[in-house]
Amino acid sequence: MEILIVSPPLFAGGISSSLLSLLHSLDYEKYNVDLMLMRSEGEFIDMLPKDVHLLEPALDEKNYYIAKAKKFFIYSIKGYLVRRLLYGATRGRRYKNGDFQLMAGLARCSAARKINKIYDVAIGYMEGFENAYVAIKVRAKRKIGYIHVDYEKAGLDKSLDTKIFSRLDDIVLVSESNKAVFDALFPEYRHKTHVVENIVCKELIEKMSEEAIYDFTPDTRYFNIVTAARLKISHKGLDRGIAALKRLKEEGYKIKWYVFGDGDDREKLEALIWENGLCEDFILMGGRKNVYPYIKRGDVFVLPSRYEGKPIAVSEAQVLGVVPLVTEYSSAREQICDGIDGLVVENSVDGIFNGIKRMVEEDKLLPRLKRNLLNKKLDISCGLRQFYEVVGGQ
Repeated sequence: MEILIVSPPLFAGGISSSLLSLLHSLDYEKYNVDLMLMRSEGEFIDMLPKDVHLLEPALDEKNYYIAKAKKFFIYSIKGYLVRRLLYGATRGRRYKNGDFQLMAGLARCSAARKINKIYDVAIGYMEGFENAYVAIKVRAKRKIGYIHVDYEKAGLDKSLDTKIFSRLDDIVLVSESNKAVFDALFPEYRHKTHVVENIVCKELIEKMSEEAIYDFTPDTRYFNIVTAARLKISHKGLDRGIAALKRLKEEGYKIKWYVFGDGDDREKLEALIWENGLCEDFILMGGRKNVYPYIKRGDVFVLPSRYEGKPIAVSEAQVLGVVPLVTEYSSAREQICDGIDGLVVENSVDGIFNGIKRMVEEDKLLPRLKRNLLNKKLDISCGLRQFYEVVGGQ
């Protein structure tokens, strides 16, 4: 079976981790897989399996100025620049990611090259450009689009996606709760939706976690929190982590919080850390190609997100035996049994503060949660079975 997967650049993050786990789990005696990245960038490119054929990128941006001029010309003649102004003055105020859908998705798709090969299955691996590209620019017998977020809470505008979804044969959501939200918003496409959970390749994660590191030795006199997340305040809620840690420090708790990841909001977070006097306590460690040895050294994994799809970082922490504490995003209780193998807290600064305080104060809580987590049988093959059912060929 000839399969095309269209993905964002392979920078460190949940989408890349999910895709790599999928690609390292597939049966290549039954599937020939071509991978097209929006741009051929990212530190994970050299981790692709040898059986995957990496195509030329959808956007040729080797010459920055030529690429900019080309996009400006296409956006102009197709009306996207005017549409952006009109959208910003109307619906853009209501949908915080509407501009992303319009410009990074639809407009960028119009500037991307077409692909001539006809595939059995083509998969857009993310909402936005990737789904639009598969729907518009690819020839395939079946077209599948992925939605990795809670569509409503992510602030996506359904009016910009309706035509894209009409051209897809199947739409994949990564959790039951996200499917329920999507089905309520798009009842006309309910017959197309499926749940395919993020695939977690346990063997790959455990092997990578054994890599020696020399730039991170948590101070055992402190309670050490680790987080792996993009530095995007509106999504990952790290500003709320800073607020919670300030209160904990004021009450005398000895806690250090290490965040691994990069993103557009780094400067804003650095300013918040400085303003709250947490320069030695809330530490932005930057991105890491292999984050697993770092996560494994934490006492607890905290994800203070405002919303999520079904974050693979939580599942990876569980594989590494690190107890997760998460806010109550839509799929949180699909990943964690609250009070049994982790904590699900109120989605607020108070919730994060109280949850961490419990972890530190209750001597028997963390050891019990960790013991239960290590004894838990994680169904890491579920996502692969679901993927095969949707794609077919097995």
